[in-house]
Amino acid sequence: NVDVDMYLWDEDSETYIVHWKDGIVSDERPVANYKGVTFAFSGDDRTTPIVEAVNLTGTLQNSVGLRLFNYAKDRATATLYYMYAGVSPCATVPAGCKVYDRVTAERAAVLWSQHIQRDHGSVEDA
Repeated sequence: NVDVDMYLWDEDSETYIVHWKDGIVSDERPVANYKGVTFAFSGDDRTTPIVEAVNLTGTLQNSVGLRLFNYAKDRATATLYYMYAGVSPCATVPAGCKVYDRVTAERAAVLWSQHIQRDHGSVEDA
């Protein structure tokens, strides 16, 4: 039994942009404009295989965080696919924008996993 949800979080205003229940874009309102960007959300999916999607049209002016959360007590593997059209304007390289390095990304994922295991001890406690 798995129920993985996807959220987009506005770091500046501490607001859920996309959240099945509490977001500006949600199951009740699947398309909305926020800070000049149109967000379209597929909605909360609870059937295996779970597929949730969000499409953005426009240019983000600030950082947003992507959060994945598994509501079930069973372990789950989430696969994230993303695509973007670039950074505009790009007078200077924004924080976090680097050429993808698989080794660095894998190392970060392992460190995060070790941190969670150390702090929580078990899937149930996490």
